Amino acid sequence: MFTGRKLHKTSGDVTDFEKQVATALFDIEESGSEIGVVMKKLYITSVKTFSFEGAARKAALVYVPFPLLNLFKEISERLVTELEKKFPEYQFVIIGARKIMAAPSRAAGNTTVLRPRSRTLTTVHEAILDDLVHPYHVTGKRTHFKSNGTNSMEIFLDNGHRAEAEARLDTYTRVYRRLTGKNIQFNFQ
Repeated sequence: MFTGRKLHKTSGDVTDFEKQVATALFDIEESGSEIGVVMKKLYITSVKTFSFEGAARKAALVYVPFPLLNLFKEISERLVTELEKKFPEYQFVIIGARKIMAAPSRAAGNTTVLRPRSRTLTTVHEAILDDLVHPYHVTGKRTHFKSNGTNSMEIFLDNGHRAEAEARLDTYTRVYRRLTGKNIQFNFQ
């Protein structure tokens, strides 16, 4: 049970659930399966759990370093399946660890330093949405502005994976709301 290689947490204490997930990832790596070979190069940065009122299962967000996100996406379907076998009370989602940078202000005196477009609030929120629904593809987005000043987004997913995706849509909606504060609903096209 060598979990230090699978969990690289930079701040805060390591929780018991993070240790359990890291141990499960290590076990998957040592299993000798096809994804175990890829897992030798990969590690996670943290795991957050959410429980929602009225939901049958809890959500577990596995944060991975952004440079390793594409490798995780290659094996994400099989990895999520293996993790959900080991922890049946959770639905797992793999998300890249991204940071939002504040816009440069004149008060700070840094008017020449520009932030990358990938670190803006809008771009990070769109990337979180893409990570949440992976491997399903977003085919369209529509924003509804209501007369009371609120708005909600309607996200259209590819109709080809409807059967697999429907079981997870409630979790996706609630997790996205918790992470970004935005209301979304899913439909299929």
